[in-house]
Amino acid sequence: MYISLEERIYGLSLIWKEATYNFAYWDERPELDWDKAYNEYLPKVMAAENPYEYYRLLQRFISLLRDGHTFVVMPEGLVNYSGYLPIVTSFIEGKHVLFQVPAVCKQHLYAEVISVNGKLLEEYLAEYILPYFWHENTAALFAHSLLSAEILRLEQSEITIGITLESFHFIRAIISKHAAGIGCTA
Repeated sequence: MYISLEERIYGLSLIWKEATYNFAYWDERPELDWDKAYNEYLPKVMAAENPYEYYRLLQRFISLLRDGHTFVVMPEGLVNYSGYLPIVTSFIEGKHVLFQVPAVCKQHLYAEVISVNGKLLEEYLAEYILPYFWHENTAALFAHSLLSAEILRLEQSEITIGITLESFHFIRAIISKHAAGIGCTA
């Protein structure tokens, strides 16, 4: 997939223009200087080295609106940019849990997620999820499985997820992002 400089500028400009005229909650975002944000993102978009980086910039830009219903969807050709992560997360009874796992990892089903690649879950959310998919209620991010969708974009071929089981002891699950190499260790 190739996106020309003109197309990248147009894409950012279209988001800026549509939000300028159609975003309904400007009165709730008085601290946001939307024009200034556009001017800050324009050179970043122009310098994007690939379509994935470009779309991540658009996601960051639109998330400045702090509206969970306004977002940029990654094109299908870029969704699996770094591989496939065979888990789904959810927010159940006040905990972030593994909601779907491969059969070889079934012992971890409904285990609470406490960290990702050594980062506490809250830190991981702040660094890798919230800048791209803002939501007032961070629990909702898990209800929409954004964690599992976004973990796969990391460059590693394996993801380490710190989880707890009902006995609340810490175990480590390593889940390969590539379907042929699915495996879990405890």
